[in-house]
Amino acid sequence: MTTPAVYTPQPLAPAAPAPAPVVLPDGPLTVAYLPGPDGRMVAAYVPAHALAAAPQPASVSAIADTDPAPRVVRTGLDPVAQRLAGAGVAAAGVGWGVGEVVSALAGATSSVALVAAAVVAVKVLPAARRTTVVNRTEHHHHTTATGLFGRATSRVDHRQGGGR
Repeated sequence: MTTPAVYTPQPLAPAAPAPAPVVLPDGPLTVAYLPGPDGRMVAAYVPAHALAAAPQPASVSAIADTDPAPRVVRTGLDPVAQRLAGAGVAAAGVGWGVGEVVSALAGATSSVALVAAAVVAVKVLPAARRTTVVNRTEHHHHTTATGLFGRATSRVDHRQGGGR
């Protein structure tokens, strides 16, 4: 029978290289900001003659002379700020316009309500002032008859409007 192999982890190599002795160059040192390993700028001491030997970017006037496309020179406020200010002014104008429409609609609605109330008043008030006269004629006939030995009988007929 064979025994299974057992894994034994090995120690990891150190993350940083072994420290080396620092050798400072002769001459004056200047602070320069260089990109570090994580992308951020790191301050470093650099000999002054190394910076003087570095190539310098071409001047802006030299680039402008060789570029055939016309350049737009922007003066005044930032264009994004101008757009934001314009949008704010437009929003204020739209809000004012909506307010004008709503107030006109409210005025028109109240005017229509007043006209409707006036029409109802014209139709209802004359009818309320009119009085209705109902002529009702009633006829009452009383008949009294005396019989023998002084006995009296009475009869009342209630007739309305001539019919029975």
